[in-house]
Amino acid sequence: MLYQNRDIASLFFGFTLLAACQAGQKPQDETVSSPQSAVAGADTAVAESSEGIVGPDEAFFAERYLDQVFRYSTENNSPSLEPSVALTRSAPAGSAFDFAANFSDKRLGLMVKALYLQGDADKDGALTEAEFSSLKLDPSVLGVSGEALTHSYSETLFARLSGDDALLQADECATFLRDIGSSVKAVLDRQSAQDQRLAVIRAWEKILGRYDADQNGSLSLQEQRDLRKDRTQILGRLLGE
Repeated sequence: MLYQNRDIASLFFGFTLLAACQAGQKPQDETVSSPQSAVAGADTAVAESSEGIVGPDEAFFAERYLDQVFRYSTENNSPSLEPSVALTRSAPAGSAFDFAANFSDKRLGLMVKALYLQGDADKDGALTEAEFSSLKLDPSVLGVSGEALTHSYSETLFARLSGDDALLQADECATFLRDIGSSVKAVLDRQSAQDQRLAVIRAWEKILGRYDADQNGSLSLQEQRDLRKDRTQILGRLLGE
């Protein structure tokens, strides 16, 4: 399969390209390639021009964080929620790969909208306890493959989150996603920073692979345009554009 069986050096080369994209830099090589093909073919002529590296977008990162929040419920279904200044205040120039970037207003907004699209059955803009309990995270809403995830957060937690009206409003949901960040990060930090970065690379490569029709490790100009179009549509639906 595409993007598999690569060494650590080539994987980090790919991460550098993705990070450059997030920082608004255009790499010198004009093809969108897997790290493997980029390293192996660095001294060969480029066969087809490109519009630039296609890197992970906000919807991709939002899905990854929500996935971590849902999975965390298996360890603690009624966690303590303590805001962390270090996590909630991300520097304006920070990379989209930084964990603290999950708590930007834009990304939190995407997460909340994605959850309410899936859980707000009566479309009244709030989640009841029943809606919250039955909430599933379907990765396809954010353009990622995978099975829908359930959570095991408790009724007690919902009562704490929702307050006197027993309804989880959008701002309360955003507060929850932000305040549980320290607990989620503690779980992630059981892995090395290297392993965390490689997980991001591999997850994005799965998306790239869906557009690589000939499975040659790079995206043609048309394949890149198809990817950008689909990702733009996903963000547009979530942002109401």
